[in-house]
Amino acid sequence: MKKSINKKLKIALAAILIIIISVISIIIYLAVKNPGVREEKVTLLSYSSKADVKYKVFLKPNPLYSGDNLGEDKLYLTSFVDHIKTNFQYEFNVDKVSDIKGNYEITAIVQGYTSEEDKVKVIWQKEFILSPKADFESKDTKVFIEKEITLSLLEYDSFATLISEATKLNIPVKASVVMNVNILAKSGKEIIEKKFAPSITIPLSTSYFEIVKGGVEEKPEVIEETKQIPLSVNRNLVIAYGIIIGIAFLALLYLLIFVKGNAPV
Repeated sequence: MKKSINKKLKIALAAILIIIISVISIIIYLAVKNPGVREEKVTLLSYSSKADVKYKVFLKPNPLYSGDNLGEDKLYLTSFVDHIKTNFQYEFNVDKVSDIKGNYEITAIVQGYTSEEDKVKVIWQKEFILSPKADFESKDTKVFIEKEITLSLLEYDSFATLISEATKLNIPVKASVVMNVNILAKSGKEIIEKKFAPSITIPLSTSYFEIVKGGVEEKPEVIEETKQIPLSVNRNLVIAYGIIIGIAFLALLYLLIFVKGNAPV
């Protein structure tokens, strides 16, 4: 026996069911046709750079110290210091064989400066070439550079005194010994270009001093590429939507076959 409802209500229910079936069918089509993509970062090249400088302070014969040298991170009495032996090092590592080339040089920069509101202003400067520019080239995964430089503290102190007397300037003076390294590495389409400058800084014209290192670091880095990975079809979602369509379709059939649309509201 057929049930009876208002004709307009039957039409409205049928329309709602048809809309539900149509909308969910479109959603299923889009989910299968274009499931979407996800972004993923892919490492193309891994590399690291390590710059360092080591030093020893060698002493003149003196009544205070029994040894002939002092290690790092100490305070040094200027009148006891004979020379400073430095060892500059730079190491480059990459995870793929690459065409590696570059150059390096070591310079000493003597500066007279002043400090105003925590800002250092250089008043005069003189540069000395300690090791002229040298090129290096390799097809490998590693490059290691090591260079020893001996510094005469008296030589730089005398120069600082000479300039101070000539200019009548009573300002702080320091000597910075810097190893400037330029490196270029190519592996396929990937290019690495870096600059490093490990250094030590020595105050001049003082009765004692402390040596400060700069640009000393070990830095691992990567070259990455963002790729779009196609997603697989979400089968559980398609099945769930299919069940909803099935229920809506059966409800529509029931409405059309077993429900009469002639009852009053």
